[in-house]
Amino acid sequence: MAYGTTYKFGTHYLQLGDGASSETFSAPCGTTSHTRTDNKSNNETLVPDCTDPDLPGQLVYDEVSSSMQIEFSGVVTSESIEDWTDWSDDGGEKNIKWVEPADTYTGPALLTSFSKTGEKGNRWTVSGTVTFVGKPTKAATS
Repeated sequence: MAYGTTYKFGTHYLQLGDGASSETFSAPCGTTSHTRTDNKSNNETLVPDCTDPDLPGQLVYDEVSSSMQIEFSGVVTSESIEDWTDWSDDGGEKNIKWVEPADTYTGPALLTSFSKTGEKGNRWTVSGTVTFVGKPTKAATS
């Protein structure tokens, strides 16, 4: 019997750029969950049967747009909470990298949602969504 090769959590991660002219990227401390979602928007068109218009038509789909977003969650840490809250407060684009074992995606992104949650008896948590602005640049992970 042979098993597939799997990946540990740390092989896929989000990095935020520091905005400097010689930009440095680093992974925010405290994230314990990531989800990459590729979205596709489509238009739907009904094409009728040409020989018998009473027959059901065929639906065809055309892709009209795509986007990539990274959802994250984890614990609030003093090492990274200022980065998240500053980005949330100030808005705007920030260069990010999404790193996977084979490929790295780089480009400007928006912090499209951000939450901090506290509950008595537990540590504060953070969650949010980062959405690439346009198509990210894809390169082989080195």
